[in-house]
Amino acid sequence: MRKLIIVSIASLFIISCSANKFKINGKIEGAVNQIVYLEQVLENDFVRVDSTTMEDGKFNFKGTVACPDIYAIVFGKTQDRIVLFLENSEISITGSMDDFENVSIVGSDTHDILLGFNKMVEEKSQPLMDINFQYQSAAEDGILTASLEEELTNQYLAEMKLFTESVKQFVKEHSHSVVSAYITLIHLVEPLELNELKEIASAFPDNIKMSQFVKALNEHIEVEERTSVGQPYINIVLPDQLGQDLELSTFIGENYVLVDFWAGWCLPCRQENPNLVNLYKKYKSKGFDIFGVSFDRSREQWLDAIKSDGLQWVQVSDLLGWESPVAKQYGIMSIPSNVLISPDGKIVAKNLKGEELQRKLEELFDK
Repeated sequence: MRKLIIVSIASLFIISCSANKFKINGKIEGAVNQIVYLEQVLENDFVRVDSTTMEDGKFNFKGTVACPDIYAIVFGKTQDRIVLFLENSEISITGSMDDFENVSIVGSDTHDILLGFNKMVEEKSQPLMDINFQYQSAAEDGILTASLEEELTNQYLAEMKLFTESVKQFVKEHSHSVVSAYITLIHLVEPLELNELKEIASAFPDNIKMSQFVKALNEHIEVEERTSVGQPYINIVLPDQLGQDLELSTFIGENYVLVDFWAGWCLPCRQENPNLVNLYKKYKSKGFDIFGVSFDRSREQWLDAIKSDGLQWVQVSDLLGWESPVAKQYGIMSIPSNVLISPDGKIVAKNLKGEELQRKLEELFDK
């Protein structure tokens, strides 16, 4: 009897998340006959789940998805891709090879939510692009004074705050959809506080909690909790410039250590490096150290950046880019990022840059 009850509950769960099946009917004018693949889009991979042969520009797929998810329809000969949120419904895809970017996708409510979000982003991000254009133009024309730079930076930060609020509101209004988890991972994990992310995650209904995006968000929240201010640091073991493994733990005990996550290809990182160089010179003798962790893939680019920027502190990297396990250990979603660790091994601050980092070090050392 107990086994029957468990099976029944499991069946209800599956039905709630994946009732019915999907059917994709495609028609692309001007497409040559070829094999067409259906692939699931994962964090770092594409998983091929089905294939069919296109005839006279037509193709069809049938199946079931446990929850709405991102899939790509890939044309074998040309490698063109149509990316959509696939759900269990009848979906029509129509278009032309001459205007492939404007292919029509009808029948997926989940995809419609994403399109609605993209439309909002296009509208709300325009002020940000305008400010960025003013900044770049002034820099190129040689008229970017310190006061103008400060003014444009303040404008940008104010507009970014408004943009983030719009994204938050959209997510809250669509908390029933996996699209909101997807949007949160892309746009909100950096600007929001941990308690806000937890509030968003708790609003998702049970029937989408098996989604890869909801799972990824919950995993990120767990990492954020483990690496929040007041928590003990997580040890890092990576090769240095000579290929010798170095442990972060050997640097903890006497100094405050800033673990700096960066890369040679990252322009904002390179722009922040002169500030780090100055602070390192000023506070090294007072008990401040830096442990640089690079997300480069090219050894040459990494070493060139170290030399060019005059970085005198320890540098380590496994040259795996974003696939480095350290990125997941510390929940790094963008760079530059950092954590400041006290001599007793506790995280005392995160993601301090520019004047914020300077003020923190003054607070610690200029007493």
